[in-house]
Amino acid sequence: MSRVEVAARPAAASTTTFPSQSLAEFLRRIAKIDPHPHVLDLGILCGDNLAFLGAMGCRVSVESLPKVTTIPSSLQYPPESFSGILAWDAIARLTPGDATTLVATLRLLLLEGGMMLVYFPPGAETASGGRYRIASADLLSLESAPRTGLTDPASSLTHSTSSLMHPARSQPPHPYQNREIYSLFSRFEVVRLAQLKSGAREVLLARTRRAGRE
Repeated sequence: MSRVEVAARPAAASTTTFPSQSLAEFLRRIAKIDPHPHVLDLGILCGDNLAFLGAMGCRVSVESLPKVTTIPSSLQYPPESFSGILAWDAIARLTPGDATTLVATLRLLLLEGGMMLVYFPPGAETASGGRYRIASADLLSLESAPRTGLTDPASSLTHSTSSLMHPARSQPPHPYQNREIYSLFSRFEVVRLAQLKSGAREVLLARTRRAGRE
């Protein structure tokens, strides 16, 4: 009797929509730095985000970091290259030591007064490596799926992939407490730290000299 093997069907994606209390402020502040601000997006490439940010006059560079649990081997940009960084949950997936290293690197990439938006999802959602999608200046969605290939067609905007990353570690995400978050961003001004209904924490940060000596 011959044996037939059937490949497992990929799990369906799940999408959660949630209001953002900080994205509009992020956009307002970076527009005051530069009418055509350069934004670094650390999420999975998303055409909707590129279109939304482009319509706001932004230039966008994307470093896709899906399911990454180690720091980038290289973020090859000169210091003070960006008015804003959309870090999404890339920092939340790292150990405290690696997160500290990445935060220091990202701070160097920001202009004085530059903004960074960060999310700390609750529990196991932290390791989802999902795609954040901007619906409007006050509404986001998170598409979580264990399948591969979550990429949009290539765009003319700068785009890199997770080939810049070290291999991922098989370990649960660190459950960051609020005091750890404040400590992690001690050289930033914490403009807002809000807990969303989902339990996720949304953190809006500004690079300022008074938040830490250069």
